[in-house]
Amino acid sequence: MAGPAPDCLKIDKSTAHRTGNAGAADGRFAIGAPAMAPPRLQPHALCAAFPDMDAADYTFLKEDVAANGVRQAIVLLDGQILDGRHRYRAAMELDMGCPCTIFAGKDPQQFVVSANAARRNLSASQRALAIVSVFEWRPLGSNQHGGWAPGAHPPKSTAELAKLTGLSERTIKQAKQVKAADRPDVADEVRSGTLSLKGATERIKPSQRAHASAPKPAGKQAVGEPSSSPLAPVIAPAQAQAPAPSREGSNAEAAPADEKIAEIDALKKLVQALEVELAQEKTRARDLERKAKLLGTELEQEKKRGRRYAQLYPQLQTLLKVSSSEAMVTAVERLVARTK
Repeated sequence: MAGPAPDCLKIDKSTAHRTGNAGAADGRFAIGAPAMAPPRLQPHALCAAFPDMDAADYTFLKEDVAANGVRQAIVLLDGQILDGRHRYRAAMELDMGCPCTIFAGKDPQQFVVSANAARRNLSASQRALAIVSVFEWRPLGSNQHGGWAPGAHPPKSTAELAKLTGLSERTIKQAKQVKAADRPDVADEVRSGTLSLKGATERIKPSQRAHASAPKPAGKQAVGEPSSSPLAPVIAPAQAQAPAPSREGSNAEAAPADEKIAEIDALKKLVQALEVELAQEKTRARDLERKAKLLGTELEQEKKRGRRYAQLYPQLQTLLKVSSSEAMVTAVERLVARTK
C-alpha cells in the first residue's frame, strides 16, 4: 500500500505538457508554492509504464538540476510519483530539494500520456507497449480527492489505441500479446528499446504453444468403472489391441528436433546481444553528437572574439602611435604606471 502523500499543491486539471526540466506549469494548473517531496518515493505504475531516460539524457538532466534546481514540480498520486521520476532521482542524488504537487484530476492515464508526449526518442515498440500498459491499468480504489473511481475509464479498443498513438493496429496487437504473455523479462527488453515487438512476439510463441499443447487433466472416473459413452464397447477392444508406441523411434525423431531448437535459441541469444550492443552504440553516438555541438558553439564564440580583437588592434595602434606589438605593450605599461 502506498504511503501518505505530503501536503502539496493540488492540480485542478488532468492534462499537462512538459519538456525536460525547463518551464513551469501552464494556465491549466492552480498557482501556488509547492511543498518539498519526501525521500524514498517510488514511481507510480502509470509512470513506470514509460521507459527510463537513456544514460546520456539523464546526465544532461542531472547537470541542469545541479545548476538550476528542479524548476518544474513533480506530480504525485497516492504517495507515488506520477510524473517527474528522473527529476526526483537527480535531486535526491544531488541532495537537493524537489518541489511536488498532488494530482487531483479525473484522468491520470491521459495525464501520463500527455506528460510523456514530448519524448520523441521512443521507438514505435516502446510507445505501443507503454500506451497499452497505461490503458490496461485499473486503480485499486477511489482517489482520496474524489476525482475518479475504479473502472471509470472504459477500456480502449485496438483501433482506438492505434488512433491515439498514430501507430498501426498490428503494432498495438503485438503490444497486447506481449503484455498478456506474463513474460516480464521480454516486456522489460521491449521497454528498454533492446527488443522490438515483432521479436518479442516471436520469442513468446514457443511458450504459448507449449501451454496450448499441455495434456489436459483426466476425468475423475474410478478405476474399473465402465465408461458412460455409447461407443465404449467399440473403443475399449481397439485400445486393448493397439500396439504400444516405440520409444526408440520417438527418441530418434526427437533428437534432430532438439538440436534445431538449441541452434535457434543460440541464434536468438546472439541477435539479442547484438541488439543490446547496437542500442549502446546509438547512445554513445548521441552523446558524441551533443558534445560536438557544444564544441562547435564554443569554437564559433572564439571566432567572434578573434574578429573583434582584429578590429580593435589597428585602432589601438593608431591611438598609441606605435607600429609593432612590442611597442604597443611598452606603451600600455607606461600608461598603467602613470595611473598608479
